[in-house]
Amino acid sequence: MRARAGASLAGTAHRDRLTTVHAFVRAVMHAWWIELCRRHALDWPLPATGAQEAAALDKSTEETATGIGQAAAGLPCEDGLLFLGATYSALLPSGHRSRHGVFYTPLPLVERLLHTATEAGFDWTSGRVLDPACGGGAFLAVAARRMVEHVRRTPPEAALRQLEARLRGLEIDPFAAWLAQVCVEAAVIETCVAAGRRLGPVVETCDSLAAEPPARGFDLVVGNPPYGRVGLSPALRDTYARSLYGHANLYGVFTDLALRWCAADGLIAFVTPTSFLAGEYFKALRRLIHTEAPPAMLELVEARKGVFDDVLQETALTVFRKGLAAAPAHVRFLSAVAGSEITVASGGIFRLPLAPTDPWLVPRQPGDARLVERARRMPARLAHYGYAVSTGPLVWNRHKDQLTATPDDGSGDVHPLVWAESVTADGRFVFRCEKRNHLPYFRTRPGDDWLVIGRSACWCNARPRRSRRAD
Repeated sequence: MRARAGASLAGTAHRDRLTTVHAFVRAVMHAWWIELCRRHALDWPLPATGAQEAAALDKSTEETATGIGQAAAGLPCEDGLLFLGATYSALLPSGHRSRHGVFYTPLPLVERLLHTATEAGFDWTSGRVLDPACGGGAFLAVAARRMVEHVRRTPPEAALRQLEARLRGLEIDPFAAWLAQVCVEAAVIETCVAAGRRLGPVVETCDSLAAEPPARGFDLVVGNPPYGRVGLSPALRDTYARSLYGHANLYGVFTDLALRWCAADGLIAFVTPTSFLAGEYFKALRRLIHTEAPPAMLELVEARKGVFDDVLQETALTVFRKGLAAAPAHVRFLSAVAGSEITVASGGIFRLPLAPTDPWLVPRQPGDARLVERARRMPARLAHYGYAVSTGPLVWNRHKDQLTATPDDGSGDVHPLVWAESVTADGRFVFRCEKRNHLPYFRTRPGDDWLVIGRSACWCNARPRRSRRAD
């Protein structure tokens, strides 16, 4: 009873926090919208958000929100829109953000991905665009601007009708969906003013994973889908079974969804982690991509830190073309994403492996291109010599509180933790943990036996018999 009451209180506190966040962000949006309308001599009210408007803010908090909204109004349009989405994301409880994969996409990456989709052949004058997890509308707003710019000689009313027919966003969070709709309208406010009317709805609140794909597919499915391990209902697991192996990751499932919603010769352009390139859990997804939509372009962000707030993650921008026969794809490296410009370096050509489920041999930094090409041409692999490679199931930063500097105290619950840095470049093993946040031992808890390796590993025969390697 006590535990149940505690869970109830925690749930109430979480709901109260979300309600306050919604009220604060709406106050920010209200101040920003007033300034936007003043600039265009409009008296259009900010659209209502629904039940979230019931929360009240104290005077000081209201003034803070107003100041933030006015500051956002002073930024260039797209910078301001991205700032508003980032504000909402940053204020959400960290557990909520992680659980739902809510992380805003920096404007340089939004612009770069849409540029890459254009390079791959997307036609902004007639193509239909979908973001199936649109969040605060970063991709939709920039896409909307591009659409109206490419039909600028079209009468404003016709341009708005085209936009309403060709642009669509899906979002499970009603408040984020409201935010996205407002941001898209703001992005094309000049066209709305010229047409003498407001933009019709282009964002729908729904669970896109459970929605039925339309009869006519979209020419571009774009976005930064949520990511993280997720438990699917039996019905959804059955729907997406073709792309699943082991546990499901949201961005892998959304990639499968994109293939279903994409036109027969359409493009998919996603910002995702790089784990799908080689991870064991993604081998069914790689087979599906290999069969239905091989990559046309692959761009890797060189920095792991500073791309998304509170996330240490390697990031890829990938454009897939549905119906494309497997062919060499260009690899590029992106840097300086935190600034106003991205620098681009060539990484050569990437070719899919012959076996559709095999890891993709992709250079991970500019100097790797020649090495990867030589490795690709080698006639033998480790498997030919009887070796298997595995990093193991432990994701250390999900178990930080179990890392310890204290060796085994005789209880049998503490095991040496073998980090990748223990294997030197010349093949020697040195038991060490010199990098930041690394500790030499791991304390298991009941049910953690699956995290402990009890057999010999060929590269590490000198280590203690029972140990754990961190990926």
